[in-house]
Parts: sequence; structure tokens; C-alpha cells
Amino acid sequence: MAKKESPDVPLTIFRTRFPKAPGMIIYDNACNLHTYALNRDPLFFQHTKFVVDRFHWRNHTACSFGYCMKLYSTMQHINSEVNEQENSKSEKIEDAACLHDT
Repeated sequence: MAKKESPDVPLTIFRTRFPKAPGMIIYDNACNLHTYALNRDPLFFQHTKFVVDRFHWRNHTACSFGYCMKLYSTMQHINSEVNEQENSKSEKIEDAACLHDT
């Protein structure tokens, strides 16, 4: 997504594309998404663990450490930065395409 989205965007994606909520959601704004989701559909998300990805955790100074991926040994193998890595590749391709058009 090119712009900052409200928690409603990922919530709508999960509610419209998943028959059952995922067991874990790793997301840059998981703390706010967690609250938003539980206020709107608590039964659907009752067993979902919400954690902030490693790349964005450093900015979450007021959040509970329960949202920190580093605290969960079962999540150590997960590349939580894959979205940022793919976005970076897309931006490079987009920049190259813009240069080509000039």
C-alpha cells in the first residue's frame, strides 16, 4: 500500500478474505489494529496474536512489550521485514521506470 492506512484497511482484508482469523498477525501497527479488531469483531479475532514487525518496533515506545516479536522464540525464524524489502524493490523499479520516461 502506497499510503498510510487506517486499521480498517487490514481489518477489512482479514474479514472479507479469510473464513477464519489467522493465528498470528505481524503488522507495523499491530497494537492499534489489535484494539480496533477487538472492538469491531471480538469473536473473529479472539484467538489471534498481534505483534509489531521488527522493522517498526523501535518506534513503538509506548506499546506493551507483548507486541514485540523478539520476545517470542517461536517467531525468531520469521522474516517480518519481507514487506519492507519488497516495497524497496518496487520503489527502485518505479524510480527506474520514471527515469526511462524522461
